[in-house]
Amino acid sequence: MSAGAPAVRCSVVVPVRDGAATLGRQLRALVAQSAPVPFEVVVADNGSTDGTAAVAAAFAPLVRVVDASAGVGVNVARTAGVAASTGELVLLCDADDLVHPGWVAAHWAAYAAGAVLLGGSLRHVTPDGRELGRQHRLNDDLRFLPWPTGANCGFAPGARRRTPSPWPRRSSRGCAGCSSTCS
Repeated sequence: MSAGAPAVRCSVVVPVRDGAATLGRQLRALVAQSAPVPFEVVVADNGSTDGTAAVAAAFAPLVRVVDASAGVGVNVARTAGVAASTGELVLLCDADDLVHPGWVAAHWAAYAAGAVLLGGSLRHVTPDGRELGRQHRLNDDLRFLPWPTGANCGFAPGARRRTPSPWPRRSSRGCAGCSSTCS
């Protein structure tokens, strides 16, 4: 960001490993977003060997690439991307997703209205455009905590401090009602 540029308010994190075939399409959709606040796109490269870095670099300076190769896996990459992000709202999407026009704006509107955990509906589409189905609600098939399929979600990193958790806090003495210690 250059001097005098508005501060980033929203970060979009895209974890990827060997996603050169799909990443460009997703990045084109992201940089074309019309958002009510300045946002950044952080691509967290998890050790790609297929030209992913070159695809992402073609979108600089609108897209920033961070090294997420300290370990293998999408969660390692997401964590590295979130750690490198600067926005007060973090949105997650994958390299093989295709965000809809207005995706960033819709998430920001929900956040501005008070939401600190966000998720959206999904259309499952093959690379040739054939629709496989739609999902309009969060999954709850684990009978535990509702969760979004894929990475179409977002959160305010400070939400944990602002929002009381319904779950017991862990301590060095273990969870509420538990005598074991967890790391």
